[in-house]
Amino acid sequence: MKQVIYTITLLLLTGIYTSAQEHFVPVDTTGLPYIIVIDDVMLNNVGGNECEVAVFDDTLCVGTTHYDGINNAQITAWEGSESLGLPGFVSGNPMIYKIWIMINNEFQELRCNPEYEKGNGTFGYGSYSAVTLSCESVLGVSSFRQEKQCQINCFPNPFNHSSRIEYFIPTRSPFSIEIYNLNGKKVFQRHEKSMKQERCLLNWNGQSDSGDELPSGVYLVSIRSEGLQVTSKITYLK
Repeated sequence: MKQVIYTITLLLLTGIYTSAQEHFVPVDTTGLPYIIVIDDVMLNNVGGNECEVAVFDDTLCVGTTHYDGINNAQITAWEGSESLGLPGFVSGNPMIYKIWIMINNEFQELRCNPEYEKGNGTFGYGSYSAVTLSCESVLGVSSFRQEKQCQINCFPNPFNHSSRIEYFIPTRSPFSIEIYNLNGKKVFQRHEKSMKQERCLLNWNGQSDSGDELPSGVYLVSIRSEGLQVTSKITYLK
């Protein structure tokens, strides 16, 4: 069973989101915290989006954070205190998420659909919750997705023993890594499962799937995922 460890940290706000965080105004601290870990924010099925994130109990904002698009982030949500007369969430109520994000030089407030790695979607469940948020926007979808295309870097290139293929996958959908010769024959393939946006490595030693040594020449490395595709040349010299 895969063990997922979440690092809970306090993040300093930088760049344009320093002032943008004022968009959501949370309740004051009540001394009754509940932690929510933001694992990723997906926009139009593309992950790793820097934004401000807020959690609501109905229409009451009870916590905010800044998500930098790389590391998981933490929201400290505050439970209401009836004895002190302080507003906050009610334990057992459903959690509602919104983000404040810049797309094509315009800010948008979007409501998100949560997918929980830990928790059941209600305030106060367990010691904390961990969630990935998914949002949709019609503003600048084409150009936004173009900025997030897959990338491939091969080093060394040319190579005569092994080349490190570094690839970037900006989606949680399954993807494949394929290598072709210049005649269009597929000589190597690897299928990968859904994953968070990250840079990954594949060390290729010039062999086919069956372990046969391939001849010297130029090969094409192709990454395919959910409509995204990028190809790069790599040269093998024995």
